[in-house]
Amino acid sequence: MRLQCALRAVPTRQPRLRFHGARDPRTRRNPPDVAGGSGQGAPKMKPMTRSGAEGTALRNQRRVSRVVLATVLQIGVMAVVLLVYEYGRHLADGRPAHAFSNARWLWDAERALRLPDEASLQNWALGWDGWVRAANQYYVRVHFPATTVFMVWVWFRHRRAWPRVRAAVVLSAAAALALHFAFPLAPPRMLPGHGLVDLMRAYGPSAYAAEPGSGLANQFAAMPSLHVGWAVLVAWGVVRYGRGRWRYVLVAHPVITLLVVVLTANHYWLDGLVGSAIVAGVLWLTSAVPWLDDGLGLDDRLDDRLDDREGGPSGAVGAPR
Repeated sequence: MRLQCALRAVPTRQPRLRFHGARDPRTRRNPPDVAGGSGQGAPKMKPMTRSGAEGTALRNQRRVSRVVLATVLQIGVMAVVLLVYEYGRHLADGRPAHAFSNARWLWDAERALRLPDEASLQNWALGWDGWVRAANQYYVRVHFPATTVFMVWVWFRHRRAWPRVRAAVVLSAAAALALHFAFPLAPPRMLPGHGLVDLMRAYGPSAYAAEPGSGLANQFAAMPSLHVGWAVLVAWGVVRYGRGRWRYVLVAHPVITLLVVVLTANHYWLDGLVGSAIVAGVLWLTSAVPWLDDGLGLDDRLDDRLDDREGGPSGAVGAPR
C-alpha cells in the first residue's frame, strides 16, 4: 500500500513533441497586421493579376499598332521611290533633238528586226472607236492602280515576299531612270511621216500635257516602258504567290498592256520588250540574294501544281503562305 502511494507521488515525465521545419504552434505568434494588432482575423492580400481577356486584348492592340506603323513606313518608302523616279524623269527632259533622232533610229531598227508596224495596228483599231476608247482608259486607269493593289496584296497576304517585290520595283525604276538619261526617246505619236495618231488627245482621256516640256511628265522618256515592265511584275507575282487556277488569268495583263501602249502610240514594241527584260533581269538578280528570299522553294511550287490539278483546300483564294 505504501509502495503504491509512493509511486503515485512521483511526477510522470511527459514526452516532448518535436516539430521539424516549423515552429511550435504553442509558441508561434501571429504576425501583426498593418495596424499593429495581433493579426488575428486580418484579411489576406491577393496579388494583382490581369485577366486572360485583358492580356489578349493588350497583345492584339500592340500587334495592330506594330502593323500600322510598319505599313505607314513602307508607304513612305515607296512614295519616296516614286517621287524620286518621277522627278528624275523630269530632269531627263529637255533634249528633243536627241529624242527624235533616237526615235527615227529605233523605228528603222524595228523594221530591220521584222517587228510589226505600229501604224498598221493603230489603223486596224481605228475601224471601231470602242477599241480606241477602251485602250485609252486602260492606259490611264489600270497601270498605277493595278501595281498599287498588287503591292498592297503582297504586303498584307505574303509578307515574306515583300522585300523581294519592293527590291524589284526600286531596281527596275532605277534602271529605267538611267535609260531615260542615256537614251531619250520621242514616242511614236510624235514621230512625223508614219501616219500615227495621238489617240489620247483625239479621243481622251490623256495622261500628258498638251505640249512636250510642260507639266511634270517627261514625254521624251518612252524607253523603256514600265507600263509593260510592271505589268510583267504583277503577273509574275500573282502566279508565284497566289493560289488557285484563277491566278493564271493575270498572264494576260502584260500582253494587253503591250498592245495598249503600242495602239495608243505611246510606246514602240521595243519599249515594252526592254521594260519586260529589265524586270526579268531584276527578278533573276533578287533570286540570288539570301536576305531577299521569299520562302517559296521548288517543293512549294510543286505543291501548288498538285493543288491546281486536284482542287485541294490550299487552292483557296488568298490563302496565306
